[in-house]
Amino acid sequence: MGSEALSAILPYPSTQHNLSNFYRHLTALFDHALHDYHVITFAQAAIDAASAEEDTLDLSEKLFKSNCALGLYENAYMTMILTKDKEMYVNLLATLGNISILMLLQSGAIPRRSGGSYVRAGGDKSTHAIRIRRIRGNGRRKAFIQNKSR
Repeated sequence: MGSEALSAILPYPSTQHNLSNFYRHLTALFDHALHDYHVITFAQAAIDAASAEEDTLDLSEKLFKSNCALGLYENAYMTMILTKDKEMYVNLLATLGNISILMLLQSGAIPRRSGGSYVRAGGDKSTHAIRIRRIRGNGRRKAFIQNKSR
């Protein structure tokens, strides 16, 4: 696609008109409209078209979240594995962990313990207690898995 054609539709200076920025712009439009399938398509295209020095962490995060929203957890996992930023990797891993716990709870694979935030999954010699507690300050929930021997 020529620079002239891109300059007609992209909202930034002509020095930034390249294919990666065009795909990045489309990703932002579809992300705003909550069209996760198209976010996946164009975020991946933007990452593939980006130069080695171009920062694509925001695209990786959008790609991860849209894959999770569509239930494409293997693709989300691959996006997480390919993430180069350690802090972002940890955040994406925590998100996948929380999704896994919620899916287990919803499917009934882990029965809910009445009256509390603990959940137990039985085993022969050990019980795994999963506790979800609110972290002070930012209000996010984190899951902590504790192994308890009987």
